[in-house]
Amino acid sequence: MEIVRSAYAAINERDFDALAALTDPDFVLDFSRSIGPQRGVYRGHAEIARFQASTDEAFEGFRLTPIEFVVGAGGRIVSRHRLTAKGRGSGVE
Repeated sequence: MEIVRSAYAAINERDFDALAALTDPDFVLDFSRSIGPQRGVYRGHAEIARFQASTDEAFEGFRLTPIEFVVGAGGRIVSRHRLTAKGRGSGVE
């Protein structure tokens, strides 16, 4: 669980090198339920880098706040979170 919390911290600090060091090469970031421009499923470090680039382009402020963690079969951890962001061009939060 501590690794998952550290991964959230790395995302919020925009430190994707730290995120890559913390995660398996098959790491999955599932934003398929998002209503924002980053909607999708990101698999592996290359796609996580693409996610970083798109969020940096679209937002000047971007934060994921964990709400709930669930440990499933095989030790897989699923988390639910709240996303807060501030549009780079619009300034809208």
